[in-house]
Amino acid sequence: MKYIIFILAHSVLFGQNISHKKLLQRASINSESCDSLIRYFNNQNTSIEKGYLGAGLMIKAKHEKKLHAKWQYFKRGKAKLEDAIKTEPNSIELRKIRNHIQNNIPRFLNYNNRKEDEFFIKKNNNTEKKR
Repeated sequence: MKYIIFILAHSVLFGQNISHKKLLQRASINSESCDSLIRYFNNQNTSIEKGYLGAGLMIKAKHEKKLHAKWQYFKRGKAKLEDAIKTEPNSIELRKIRNHIQNNIPRFLNYNNRKEDEFFIKKNNNTEKKR
């Protein structure tokens, strides 16, 4: 999970608000920035923003020292991100966020929709190019 924000910032956030990009980049580096990201997206209402909140909570797990706290943040973040994807299942941005998180967390967490998301992203990126 060390490099999740770096990957997210360059792959997922293309065209996003620069302040969101900076918050995500910094969230992986220190806990205070991660807390700022969570506070910012905590009061937002769109599915995309809820997805970012979920990603922020999962990143917060990286900064926690206690195993139980890590697990709780991860579970809350996963639930938020999955809820956002259920609400907006055709969002490439949400799928990319989830895919990158899943590629950067330990497999024992059993959070794996990689093949589904990679297929969806590839299919929709090709559709976007044809337009």
